[in-house]
Amino acid sequence: MIVADGFHAVMDKNVANIVDRRVGGKSYRLFYNPMWSRLGDDSVGSCGTYYYNNSGASNYFWHTFDQILLRPDLLHNYDHSALHVITRIADQELLTSDRIDERLSDHLPIVLRLDIERGA
Repeated sequence: MIVADGFHAVMDKNVANIVDRRVGGKSYRLFYNPMWSRLGDDSVGSCGTYYYNNSGASNYFWHTFDQILLRPDLLHNYDHSALHVITRIADQELLTSDRIDERLSDHLPIVLRLDIERGA
């Protein structure tokens, strides 16, 4: 997600607005990843999009496998409040005791609305 010859995503809009970044003499453009602001219990909504309680020595419990990447050219169309990790569909709750109800899904869906009319 973060390597220059991969998606080259960053968690800061100001950094993403850098036109390009040179690595090993080659220029790479950046993506902004707003999903990283949704990690942890102080974030809006759930702590991630996938919950897994493994028996290994290290365990994150919540993961965010589902990502949204935006090029800086789209940031003027992006409103942070328009990004949602869906925890309820109609009257069906997808979480039980802060865990995903595995009878319904193995991860929570994400939705983003971009206002393409704004700032064009």
